[in-house]
Amino acid sequence: LRMTRVSAVPQVRPQEIGELQHFLARIQGPATPAEGVDGLFPALERLVGYPLPASLWEAEVFPARVPGYTVDSLDATLRKGSLRWQGDPEQRIRFFFEEDAELLPYAAQKAAGDTEDGPPEERLTAVTALFSDPAARYDFSALLPKADNNARHLEELLWEGVWQGDVSNDTFSALRRGLQNRFRVAEAVEKQHRAHRAYGHRGRRLHLSRWKEAQAYPGSWFLLPSRPAGVDDSDLIELEERRKDRVRILLDRYGILFREILLREPPLFRWPDVFRTLRLMELSGEILSGLFFSNIPGPQFMSHPAFRMFQQESWDEAVYWLNALDPACLCGLPLDALRGSLPKRIEGNHVVFRGKDVVLISQRKGGQLTFRVPPDDPRLGEYLLVLRHLLHRDFSPQRRLIVEAINDTPAPQSPYLPSLKKHFDVVADIKHVSLYRKP
Repeated sequence: LRMTRVSAVPQVRPQEIGELQHFLARIQGPATPAEGVDGLFPALERLVGYPLPASLWEAEVFPARVPGYTVDSLDATLRKGSLRWQGDPEQRIRFFFEEDAELLPYAAQKAAGDTEDGPPEERLTAVTALFSDPAARYDFSALLPKADNNARHLEELLWEGVWQGDVSNDTFSALRRGLQNRFRVAEAVEKQHRAHRAYGHRGRRLHLSRWKEAQAYPGSWFLLPSRPAGVDDSDLIELEERRKDRVRILLDRYGILFREILLREPPLFRWPDVFRTLRLMELSGEILSGLFFSNIPGPQFMSHPAFRMFQQESWDEAVYWLNALDPACLCGLPLDALRGSLPKRIEGNHVVFRGKDVVLISQRKGGQLTFRVPPDDPRLGEYLLVLRHLLHRDFSPQRRLIVEAINDTPAPQSPYLPSLKKHFDVVADIKHVSLYRKP
C-alpha cells in the first residue's frame, strides 16, 4: 500500500503560496464569474453546508461570484428545486439539498443529541406545535391562530425555530425581510392594526390590513427533518461512504485540502474527521496527494479536476474582490507565509486581486484603503469595483462610504483622490472623504 501511494504521488513543481488564492478563486468562481441564475446555482453547489452570517450571503458572497446579482435570482433558484436554507444557534445560514441532508454536520449533531431526550416527535415544543402537520407548509397568516393571533409572538417563535435549525421557509425573502427589519416585522403589522382601529376603517381597508398581515413574511414556513430517513450509523460501510461524500463536497469547494483550510469548516468536515477518509480515497486513486503549494505544513490532497487546472499555466490578470469572511479568501488562515499580507478576517474588510496579486485592501467598509499599485496605474478604476459594489449592491447597499485614510495618509490629501473623483461623487472635508454613487 505504501509503495502504491508513493508511486501515485504526482511529480510537479510546487507553486508559491501566493498562487493559492488565485487557485481558490478560480475553483469557486470569483475569478471566473458567470451572470444570472446560470452563475448562481454552481456557486451554491460549491458552498453547500458552509455556514456564514445570514446577511453576508446576499451582501458579499453571491455578488462576488455573480456580477449584477439580484435578490430575485436566489428566490427563483429556491423555488425550482430541492435547495433549502437552515439556520444555526450563532445566527448563521447554510444551504443544502434535501437529498444531502444527512451529510450536514448540524443535522448530525442534533441527531446525536436525540438519544438523551428522545426523538424530536416526542419533544413537542411551542415551535413545533405551530405545525399541525409536520410535513405541510404554512404561510404566516395560517400560523397566526396557533399563536393566539399574536403576530409578534409568532414571529419570535418562528425565528427561535430557525436559529435552532428546525424551521425554514421556501423563499429567502422571509429571512431577507427579517434582516432588513431586525426581525421586528410584526411591530409594523401591529401599528397598521392600531391605525385602522383608531380611525375606524372598515370594508376594503380592513381587507387591505389582512393582506398586509399575510405578507408580513412571504413564502411558506415548514419544519426541517432533524433525522433523515434511512440513515444507519451502525453500518460501517454506509458511514464511510457518507464521509467520502463529505470529502467530495470539500473538494468541490476548494479543489485542494489541507489541515489549515478546514479550520473554518463545521464539525465532521474538519481535518481529524476526514483525514483517514482522504487516505483511503488516495489509495483508491480517486484523489491525489503531493506537495502542490509550498509553505503549507502537512499533507495536501487534490481532486483530479482541480489538478488539471493546477497544471495549466495561468497568466490570468482578472480583477476580482472578496470579503475577508468569504470561504474563497485566505484572510485569517494560520500560515506563516501569509502573515501580515492580508487584513483581519472580519466582515467589514475586503481584498481586491489582479490575478494572484493583491492590489487593494479595504478595511472597515472603505474607511481605510491600502493601494499596492501607484496612483497612475492604468487599471486603477477597475480596482475600485469593491467600493462600487458597497454602494450599488442589490441587498443592503451603503448610502455613502466615509474614507478616512489612504495608504496611511489622510484621505483629503491622498494622491489617489483624483481617481476616486472620476468614479464617485466625492465630498471632501478636512478629516475625511465621503463617496456617493454617481448619478
